[in-house]
Amino acid sequence: MTTEKQKETAEPLERISDIVHQKSRLTILAALNESGASDFKSLKQITALTDGNLSRHLEVLEKAGLVTISKGFVGKRPRTSVTLTHRGLRAFEDEVAIMKEFLKDVQEAQQKRTTLGNPEPGYSAG
Repeated sequence: MTTEKQKETAEPLERISDIVHQKSRLTILAALNESGASDFKSLKQITALTDGNLSRHLEVLEKAGLVTISKGFVGKRPRTSVTLTHRGLRAFEDEVAIMKEFLKDVQEAQQKRTTLGNPEPGYSAG
């Protein structure tokens, strides 16, 4: 099992969450980060997923404690609402921080390469 200290010192890409980082789930969490909550229909439009695919991704997020799902009715129509949990907000923010750190590392490597006179990746002067 990985300790918190090991997670903190690992390379950024090693700390990415498989649950959060998946494209569709990251999109869902980003949408919920903006609004806090959304209905199924809106998330379906945002993600361009089918009902079944969206349901499955929401199930994974709910099982991880990142969202809560509530079902009810508006009039006679069923309505599914999805809410970002505090844990989900932290997971999303952590993922964004990890990606920023990774991009910073990439930019620093590019800058170092340019400074050393190796403008192209894989370039060798020898």
